Amino acid sequence: MNKLANRQALCAVPLQTVEFQRELDIRAAQNLKNLWLQYKRKNELTQEEFANCRLGWSQGNFSQYLNGKTPIGRKSLLKLSEALKCKPSDIREEFKDGDAARFRTAAETLLLILRRYPVSNEDDSLIRSIESSLFDQ
Repeated sequence: MNKLANRQALCAVPLQTVEFQRELDIRAAQNLKNLWLQYKRKNELTQEEFANCRLGWSQGNFSQYLNGKTPIGRKSLLKLSEALKCKPSDIREEFKDGDAARFRTAAETLLLILRRYPVSNEDDSLIRSIESSLFDQ
C-alpha cells in the first residue's frame, strides 16, 4: 500500500459515525433553538441583544448555532448554557449520561478518601447522607 492510500485508510471515518454526529448536531441546534425561544419570551430580548450582551458574539454567529449551520463545540456549549441558565446536557443530549457517571465516580472516590481520616460527628453525618443518596438510587 502506498503512503497516500495508507494515510487515507487511517483517516477514513465510517459513514455511520459521520451521520450519527450530524444527527447529534441537528438535535443540539433544535434544543438550543427551543431554549432560546423560552429565554427570549421570558426576558424580552432580541437575538442581537442576547448575542452581544450575554455571549459577546455577533447576532449572525449566534444564528449559525441556532440554525445548525455551525456545530456546537464544547467551548460554545459552555458559554451558551451559562448564558441561557441551563445545563450543557440540555443542549447537547449526549453529555447527560457522561456527566452523571463522572459525578458519581468523583463522589465515590471522594468518599473513599474521606473515610481514611477521622472526622467529626457532624462531618460523619454529612458523609453518611451523601453515601445514602448515592447508593440508594
